[in-house]
Amino acid sequence: MSIRSELLPNGLLTIVIYALVLSLPFSQLTFAEDVCKLGVLSTKGAKVSREDWQPTADYLSNKTGRKFALSPLRLRHIGPAVRNGRADFILSKPGTFCRLMEKYGVVL
Repeated sequence: MSIRSELLPNGLLTIVIYALVLSLPFSQLTFAEDVCKLGVLSTKGAKVSREDWQPTADYLSNKTGRKFALSPLRLRHIGPAVRNGRADFILSKPGTFCRLMEKYGVVL
């Protein structure tokens, strides 16, 4: 079973990807560089996370014309990555999103 199927129910991944893609045309004002940093929760190690999520990063890069750089993150590193601007998008568990929203003002 892949990390994606463990973390995101069927259909939710599609919604997340569409939300990312649809938000990109408006992100010209938000991103000073052409690289979007995509942080993903890494529960089984960076290698497995890259194998699971690199196709998604490649798909987003191809569809948007922007480079999506994948960054596997342990749970304890997600908050600091958001706080320090090392992640533009995060794919994680819903509880993590709630904590990020409360602490850093992350929006969906």
